[in-house]
Parts: sequence; structure tokens; C-alpha cells
Amino acid sequence: MSKISWMIVLAVLAVVGCSSQDATESTTAATDSAEIPEKVATSEASARPVVTTAPEELIAKAVAHVERRELVPAIRTLTEAAKAAPGDSSVYFRRGSILADIGQNALAQQDFNKAIELDGTNSRYFNTRGYFYLTRKALDPALGDFTRAIELDPSYKQALNNRGLVLIAKKAFDKAYADFEAALKIDPEYVDAYNNLGFAYFNAGEYEKAMVQFDRVLELQPNYVNAYNNRGLVHFKQGHHERAIVDFTEAIVRDPNKVKYYHHRREAYMKLGKTDEAKTDEEKIAWLGRLAHLNVQIARNANDVDGYLARAEFFLNADETDAAMRDYDRAIRIAPKSGLILSRRAAAWLKLGETDRAIEDCCEAILIDPHYEAYSTRGDAYLQRGDHEQAIADYANAKRFDASVAKAYLLRSEERKRQGDEASAEEAYKQALAIDPTIASATVTK
Repeated sequence: MSKISWMIVLAVLAVVGCSSQDATESTTAATDSAEIPEKVATSEASARPVVTTAPEELIAKAVAHVERRELVPAIRTLTEAAKAAPGDSSVYFRRGSILADIGQNALAQQDFNKAIELDGTNSRYFNTRGYFYLTRKALDPALGDFTRAIELDPSYKQALNNRGLVLIAKKAFDKAYADFEAALKIDPEYVDAYNNLGFAYFNAGEYEKAMVQFDRVLELQPNYVNAYNNRGLVHFKQGHHERAIVDFTEAIVRDPNKVKYYHHRREAYMKLGKTDEAKTDEEKIAWLGRLAHLNVQIARNANDVDGYLARAEFFLNADETDAAMRDYDRAIRIAPKSGLILSRRAAAWLKLGETDRAIEDCCEAILIDPHYEAYSTRGDAYLQRGDHEQAIADYANAKRFDASVAKAYLLRSEERKRQGDEASAEEAYKQALAIDPTIASATVTK
């Protein structure tokens, strides 16, 4: 077995919980017109692990390493598994699936080939390698592998479904219909096959027949997102743009970060002359594009603190507060002794009105590394909480002189006046006025 390239160390950064079942998932449509399921049909091997052997335990150990971002140990363990059982097809099959997941296509293909060389009667191996080819748009090799899987197991509904997708891409629609219908005879409630049969009819221009299939999918599984999108496309082609918008919106509600759904709905809005709504979708498309860029940056280096901070601020500006706080938490787990990161999270807490949490993060940040941002944010938190004396002390440490500082001094002036300390009140007022001359006309409320 050839030695695994060091490039895997870079690519494996993109993996989260990678395993053989993950390696057979797809989000790639055969055409741009309609959409195949979120998951291309896989084998039973993807749903449950192979019987545990010593090499299989090593594979599981390697997956655990990947999940923890322990890259070098993961590569070492994968290599050890292959050396420990050079004649065990399941080792190569599982490793090939992991390599496919992280984009190491040449190495993945080598492992799939080796697994089939060692066990050429395993229909599951052919189906998975066929899926690998399909998602890389190598249609002829995919067609050959799915056909071989079906020859080995004529009741293999997943392989029939997958071969049907290849036939759609090759525009062999009659043969595709036959494969989906054969899969449905095996399992009359196989929703992916219904969706793909509708997908085939749609691409063949048989819109009414396509509609019947998408309706059937949604009867069986009301939250099947792709069926809403695909049915919306049928409505669009038929000129029923209002109905199309309803279905695209249903898809967006269930999967709000899928760019193509916004593209489709925007087109429908434009057909109806609803330019304001179309512009809103354009803005969302641009937002998702920026998010995708940030996601790629993080995928390239899962320990990139700056990437998590940038994405956290991006989410925060879009009021995606839960996602923002998750990214701040990830950054802190990577660098728990960074006062700057704690200060950034504190500023986020303050924006959300969580003053106590903001103060707690700032206090911890100051213990680690007393710096401007921690004092400044804590000053704002104290001011927001109504503790102007603590705010003034922190602003002094931060060397801040702005409207917030002036407000804190004005609050001090008003409090001293209530206490009867006119001299101190006047001094505080003068300090406020020196910082912000407009404070004279301000009305301050606690």
C-alpha cells in the first residue's frame, strides 16, 4: 500500500466527524434544473459498521483523532490499519471513504480499487465507488459500478436509485424511469426514488408527471426539502410564479442557508415584478457568499482563531446570536488564555444586553492580560448597568475620552448633587463638559 501523502494533513482539517457513512453523502445535483436528495442512496455498510476487527478498531481510533483535530495521529493510525491487515478489504473500503470525504480523490480511488480487488463480489463496495465517481461527474465509471452492484444484488434499491441519477445526467430518461420504478417495487415508500423519478420527469419536460411525484414525496415526508424546491421549479416552468414562491419559501424555511433556493425565489419575484422582494433575496445570496468564504477559511485550518472571530462577528452583525456565541466559544477553547478573545466575547455579550456575562469575561481577560479593550468594554458594561463610578475607573484605565465617558461623569455630577455635594457635582460636570461640550443640553436617565 502506498504511503499516505502529507497533503492529507492539510485536507483533513475540513473533516468533522468523518466516517464511511459521511463519505457517501451528496449535495451535488445531476443538473442545475432540479435537485437530487440530500443523501444519495448508499449501502448498508454506510448505515452500520463492519464487524469489529483489530484493524477496524484502528479505523475507529483514526476517526476519533480526526474529530479532535489530532491530524498526525489520525494519519499514523490509518497507515497502521492498512499495514496491520493488508488483505482485509474493509480497511481499504473504510479508509477510502474517509479519504473521499476530505477530497483526496486519487488516494480514495486507490483504496476503493484495492477493496474491490480483494472482494470483487461485494455489491456495497461497487455502490460506494459508483457514488464516488458520480459526485466527481465521472458518469461512465459510475454507471458501470452501479450496474455491477445490481448484478450482484438485484434487490439493491440504493444502487438502482443511484444508477437512475446517472441515467438522468446522460439524458437516458426512459432507462432512468425504469430504475426508479424498480427501486419503488422493492420499497413502495422509498421517498428518494419518488423524488428522483420526479426529477427525471422534470428534466424530460414532463411537468405534470413530475408534479405527481413531488406531491407523493411530501405526502410521505412533509419536511423533504428538495421536493419543495423541485415542485417550485415545476410551478415556475408552468408560469405559476406565486405558487413557485410558496414552495421555494417552504424550502428556505427548512434550509435557510441553501443559496440556490434564494436564486430560484428571486427569479420568481422578478417574473412578478416584485423588485423589493427580489432585492432582499439578492442581499441574502451575497450574505451567504461571504459566509461560504469564511467557512472555507475555517475548513482550511480548524485551529484558526481569527477565522472563528471573523465569522462570529459576521453572525453577530446579522443577529445570528447563537451561531456567533458558538464561534466565540470555539475560539476560546482553542486559545483559553487569550485576553483579547475574551474581550471580544464580552463585547458580544454587551451587545446582547448580557452585562453580567460581559463583566465576567472582561474580569477574566484583565487577569490574563490587562489591555484597553477589556477595560473599555467593562466600562461600557458598568455604565449600562448604572454603575458610573466603576465605569469611570475602567474608562480611565482604557484612556478613553468620548461621549460614554462624558455620560458617566454627568451621572456622577447628578448623584453628587442629590447628595448635597455641590462642589464635587460641579467638578464632575466640568469634566463631562470638557470631554463632550454637547453634554450641556443632554438629559441623562439612569
